Amino acid sequence: MATLKDQIRQVFGNAPAPLSELARFAVEGVAGNPAAYDFILKNGLEAVRQLLRYLTDMPKSVGCRSDEHFVLGYESRTDPPAGSPLREWRQVLSDTLTLAMVKEVHELNNAENELAERSIALMRKAAPIASPRLIAWS
Repeated sequence: MATLKDQIRQVFGNAPAPLSELARFAVEGVAGNPAAYDFILKNGLEAVRQLLRYLTDMPKSVGCRSDEHFVLGYESRTDPPAGSPLREWRQVLSDTLTLAMVKEVHELNNAENELAERSIALMRKAAPIASPRLIAWS
C-alpha cells in the first residue's frame, strides 16, 4: 500500500505552481521551516484556491460524470452513509471552499500557521481518497 507521502505526490505531482509547492510542504511538513511559512504567507491563499479547482475538476479529468461516479464508481440515488469515502470527499471539498473564501491571510487567527495547517490537512485528507481512484480510472 502506498504511503501518504506517495499518495500526495501521485495526486498533486502534476499540479501547477503554487499548488505544487504546497504539495511539497504537505509531504515534507512545515515545522521549523521559515521558507514554508513565508511561502504560505505570500502564496497560500492562491494555492488553496488552486486546490479547490484541482479537486473539483479531478472527476472530469479522468472521464467521470460526477464526484460520486469518481469516488464510488457509479452514481447512487441515496445519501452516502457517515464515514463513506464520498462523504469524506465532499467534506474535503466543502472545507477547501471555506478556506478558499478567506480574502486575506491575516483574517485567520494564527495567520500563516493556521493557513499552513488547514491547507496541508486538506491535501492529506484528499490524497488517500483520490490516489487509488486516479489509478483505477487511468
